[in-house]
Amino acid sequence: MWRMTTMGLLWVISSATLAREPADIATIVRNVMTDTYGNAYDARNACWTYRWKNDQGEEATYCMRPGKPEVVDGTLYLRTFNATDTGDAHYAYAHVEPGLMGAFRIRLHDKGAWTYQAFEPAMDYGSAGDCGCAQARFVKLGAQGPYGWMFTSGGIWSGVVVENLSIVTDLHGTMKDIAGLPMRAEDNQDTSYRFSIAPGATQGMYPLHAVKTVKGKPSTTFDVPFDPATSRYMLPSAH
Repeated sequence: MWRMTTMGLLWVISSATLAREPADIATIVRNVMTDTYGNAYDARNACWTYRWKNDQGEEATYCMRPGKPEVVDGTLYLRTFNATDTGDAHYAYAHVEPGLMGAFRIRLHDKGAWTYQAFEPAMDYGSAGDCGCAQARFVKLGAQGPYGWMFTSGGIWSGVVVENLSIVTDLHGTMKDIAGLPMRAEDNQDTSYRFSIAPGATQGMYPLHAVKTVKGKPSTTFDVPFDPATSRYMLPSAH
């Protein structure tokens, strides 16, 4: 977690975390946020004010916060997301406006130096300003990595529930969503899926274990392999 002090944004790090993380992680996180979202820290709402434009050129203002930093083998993984709890009309959204997630893979060097290995400042998900990514889980996707974040996004439109699974990770120097799997589709409300990572493989990416439910009852289980040709997890056509 993090808090504000007279010195600015600081992470509250447990002693166990300090034992495995460089002491300057909080400074690096703050610098990444400023470098990415500008020198626009909103002290009242404890976030960085960020103007985002969609593909149609429509703009909205977001309150971007850092998630929990994760350090693995000298690499910092950082997720950011827009706050939805401010109560500030400046950060209010129409139902059709998505939430935002940022994803960063950063190599740590000596003396507090760092370099980006992959980053994406604003990936849009969900509706009504809620990306679902604030609850993302940091996960290991293969025996030798990579690492990424797994979360659910979607929304409700006229009583119709739409949910999708996303897994964001670094592929060849670019942050990508390698899942985008339907958990509940607009045209099939009776069927839903739940996915979990199925570790065990010693090479390549772990498969996902899927549980298919039809009309509230478990129907079948199956694994979803990672497809190297498309660099995605693809739902088998039989399901």
